[in-house]
Amino acid sequence: LKFYVLDKNLTKIKEGNLSFDCEDALFQFDDPTLKQYTNLEYEVVSDKIIHLVRSFDEKKNILQIYYGLSTSDLSKKIKLNKVFEINEMDKTRRGVVISQDKSKILFFYKKKQELTYKVYDNTFTKIINEGKYIFPVSDDKSKFESFNVDNNGNIISIVSKLKEKNDKLKGFSETQYIAFITKNNQTTEPITFDFKGYDISYINCFFTTPNSVIFTGFLNSLDGNSKDKRVTSKMFFSNFSSNDYKLVNENLVNVDGLYPEKINNKDDFMAYDIKNIYYKSNGGYSVVAEQNYIYSVMTSGFNSPMVSYSSVKKYGDIAVINFKKNFEIENTTRIPKLQSNFSNVSIASTFKDDVIYVFYDDLAANFELKNEDDLKRNITKGFVSNLKDRSIFSIVVQPDGKYKKHKIFDYKNDKRELLFRNSFYLKNGNFLTRTFNHIGLIKL
Repeated sequence: LKFYVLDKNLTKIKEGNLSFDCEDALFQFDDPTLKQYTNLEYEVVSDKIIHLVRSFDEKKNILQIYYGLSTSDLSKKIKLNKVFEINEMDKTRRGVVISQDKSKILFFYKKKQELTYKVYDNTFTKIINEGKYIFPVSDDKSKFESFNVDNNGNIISIVSKLKEKNDKLKGFSETQYIAFITKNNQTTEPITFDFKGYDISYINCFFTTPNSVIFTGFLNSLDGNSKDKRVTSKMFFSNFSSNDYKLVNENLVNVDGLYPEKINNKDDFMAYDIKNIYYKSNGGYSVVAEQNYIYSVMTSGFNSPMVSYSSVKKYGDIAVINFKKNFEIENTTRIPKLQSNFSNVSIASTFKDDVIYVFYDDLAANFELKNEDDLKRNITKGFVSNLKDRSIFSIVVQPDGKYKKHKIFDYKNDKRELLFRNSFYLKNGNFLTRTFNHIGLIKL
């Protein structure tokens, strides 16, 4: 493995070979003959770099996770220590989650309804939270939406659950969402989210200030036809203290301006997911959201009767919603996209001085859009459009909701496709992004 040390302008100042020292393991980086695969990730915390190495032995069906600490001088061997091991990996959901302030690191895996977890501090000298928990939900009537860890080491597991017959109430959704808070004293408390007249289309938790956790998402009306029910009409904000998870306040807010005035295209009927929430200097919030819809695709082999189904996520328009401190809405900005089916889906956003910066990939013709009447979606038959027809755009959204669009990169003369999913955020709103074999710096 090679490493490169760059200055703030991405000028290379050092390079070399990255090497690890580990007494109880030999790492074979992606060696299919030995059925061993190793993945390396890192996180910068203060003045040190945390290296996370996942080593998977396919024959034994075991995943081992190691950590190493280093400074930016990567020429020295990095000592690795095992922190987590997962048996029967193919039967589990697993992950590593770092808290918002980067002080806590959660390692977990879930097998059926049992969660095994361990939370370390970022020096790996102290275990903050460790144990097992069996969720009181049935395997066939529940879905685990997300796992998070807060700055105190508490674990937040969000689960959607089909209600039992006796629990169904008139005017409420058949699905309820529960956030299980597994505290560092090994007790677990449930928080239920259920709103009369609405179904939750998206929910997650965000840590906007040191002492609060906001559970928020979008609501769809239970009334109307199947298309109407996919249209987002409200947001909810449930603000909890991160010390004891007591409810501070809760607000349901009507959100207008997320869709065209005339919805006549099936791709307009998509709900929104929240990508980021930013805390503003006036105590309010800026929400960056994006439409998406999961649908099934049927495929069959050539001259074969065998049919298989897979899930595909389609992405649509972007929205920036500004709220006051009391969650009263200030303004909504919708940014239309021309197409939603191509390889480099989704967006990146950043925030500086109460201004939102959104970066996204779309057809180059998007730059010529003047108003909604010009918007004609161009959905490709396949899932990858021609790279030369696409560009990278930035949208700069001011606190009053007014925005300007910029074309910052054109694929017509450069084939290096930016991968926003792998962006790495720096100070002052700047962030690193990459192509398959290049690194780029976006400065505000």
